[in-house]
Amino acid sequence: MVGVHVRHGDFKLTDEHTYRTDIEWPAVPFWWYAATMHAIKRVQPDVVFFISSTGNPAAFAHLYEGLEVISLDAPSHYAYKGEDHDSLVNPVADIFALACCPVMLATPISGYSHWAANALGAATDCIVPLPGATLENPLRGLVRIHGARLPRWRAAGRTGSDVLPLGDGFAEIDFGRGANVDWL
Repeated sequence: MVGVHVRHGDFKLTDEHTYRTDIEWPAVPFWWYAATMHAIKRVQPDVVFFISSTGNPAAFAHLYEGLEVISLDAPSHYAYKGEDHDSLVNPVADIFALACCPVMLATPISGYSHWAANALGAATDCIVPLPGATLENPLRGLVRIHGARLPRWRAAGRTGSDVLPLGDGFAEIDFGRGANVDWL
């Protein structure tokens, strides 16, 4: 089970072709998620991806081609934060489900990714894009800082501290683990 946190809305893309961190709240390009999900499937063919996102998870169904993907069917009744935070899925249920994933494609700097990976549940291996990642070279890093506070997570996303560069084989990560619900 691999969680995928797609944060757009208030996180913005500055460049469609390169992951850049030269703005305060950088979004991860959709192609990075797709490339990384397919790379994981090559290593772990029976992988299941859990999608957690702002907006409508079906809006980027092109990411899912050839993959087994699930998301929650728990409608959100929250609308107080504006259109850039709207989500069809209840964000409280979504973050708890995401926190059950032992591996996550996380959005660097996002508090939502941080809380799911490092504050709730068991320790999560977070795979994040590295600055300068492109479709031809979708650079990835690993962050393991369970129990750390949000400023340390944000520093990892902004400065690269606590980020271990990953190779294409993901040798450092065990993708055979299922969802961990023992902490609920």
